[in-house]
Amino acid sequence: MEAERLLNYYRLRTQIEFLFRDAKQHIGLQHCQSRQKSAMYFHYNTALTALNTAKVTGWLPLDKHERKAFSIASIKSKNINKLILGRIILIYGKNPKLEKMKPEIAQLYNLGARAA
Repeated sequence: MEAERLLNYYRLRTQIEFLFRDAKQHIGLQHCQSRQKSAMYFHYNTALTALNTAKVTGWLPLDKHERKAFSIASIKSKNINKLILGRIILIYGKNPKLEKMKPEIAQLYNLGARAA
């Protein structure tokens, strides 16, 4: 086999391993409690779809030059922060779309996010 083709296969294999690692650590790939084959397939497909959806929502808004290493933990932190801040803002009746609140809201969304 040609060296370049072998290197491409190795790179693809590494990316697949990273996807499975992230799915196991953060998405719950191994937490299926069913023994039925159809339920296990559904669980695995759902977990990997959630991971890929998180990756797309984290990367697509950025320009290709701004895209860095992917961290599912950062995506999870940002989404949890958005959920909690949304509830707090709803309780206190504030308008998060005011210009003076945008920098603070964006800073709070990224609280706890880390690089890969």
